[in-house]
Amino acid sequence: MKIKVSVIIPVYNVSIYLDKCLSSAINQTLKEIEIIVVNDGSTDDSSKVIQQYALIDKRIIVINKLNEGLPYARKSGIEKAQGEFIYHLDGDDYLELNGIEELYIKAQKTNADIVVGDFILNYLDLNKKEIIRYADFGELDNQDFLCQLIKWKQFFSCGKLIRSNLYKLNNIEFIKKISYGEDNVSMSQLVYNSKKIVKSNIVVFNYVQRNSSISNKVSYESSKQLLTSSMFVRNFLLSKPIKNQLKSHLLYFNLRNIYNYFQNNRKIDLYQKEIKEILNSGYERDVELMKILKVEPFRVRVVLKLLQTHLSLALIGLHIFLFLGKIKNLNKI
Repeated sequence: MKIKVSVIIPVYNVSIYLDKCLSSAINQTLKEIEIIVVNDGSTDDSSKVIQQYALIDKRIIVINKLNEGLPYARKSGIEKAQGEFIYHLDGDDYLELNGIEELYIKAQKTNADIVVGDFILNYLDLNKKEIIRYADFGELDNQDFLCQLIKWKQFFSCGKLIRSNLYKLNNIEFIKKISYGEDNVSMSQLVYNSKKIVKSNIVVFNYVQRNSSISNKVSYESSKQLLTSSMFVRNFLLSKPIKNQLKSHLLYFNLRNIYNYFQNNRKIDLYQKEIKEILNSGYERDVELMKILKVEPFRVRVVLKLLQTHLSLALIGLHIFLFLGKIKNLNKI
């Protein structure tokens, strides 16, 4: 059987959600799939649930490994994948039964490298669901779609069908220490190396919101990881020949993330090291880039200087610069 899609499911201590997740995978209307379940060192009953389903469906491939975090769990699944396309599904989420087939049909019709679907936000604590629909952009090239991702602030890999060769031919980098914002790292590379991204208006999966999930934990460590991932995006893309429009989006994307990071972490004495690292990581180059793009750099220079001396004033400057001034340009695109 030719494997059309490899569904990769990283699992870490989500046993109470896993039955619904795996059931939705094995009951997909597209049958020519493999389901790669990566047990990332779970200490609950996840391994028992996985084994029960592996006995039911021979398409399930189980990888048991020591815990290394979400990026390396996905990396292990990708290395094993044999499908023409890859679909990422978290162990606490679940698919609509025709989701994978609809994405695959769209990919075949359009010869797309990435197909983007819609999803449902499922708030377990509130017993509430909300359909989230991306803009119906039809078809975009890599740089125009990167502009959209930055505008939406949504680099999610889930809900997207991704051509396997994008991983295999482009040496996609994974950063082990980043589990919060990890999609920023992988999707920026994947999209840049794509030629065509298309939109499907099909609802593909249910994104379960729970208080204990990685994506809902806001802490010093998670906000630092998010900033690190956004710095990776900036450094990766600015090392490539990209359009000025995308460069401009990147500048505001990173200034916005600096603001969010320090807004959530106001203990100045604890963050002098991080401030110094950020200032030494290339933001002075961004000021020069702003000159080229004809973006007024004076206010940015003021903010960068304030970050070295007075964090609170710098936050005020960033707030004014981003949210009351130039950031409005992003909403026009």
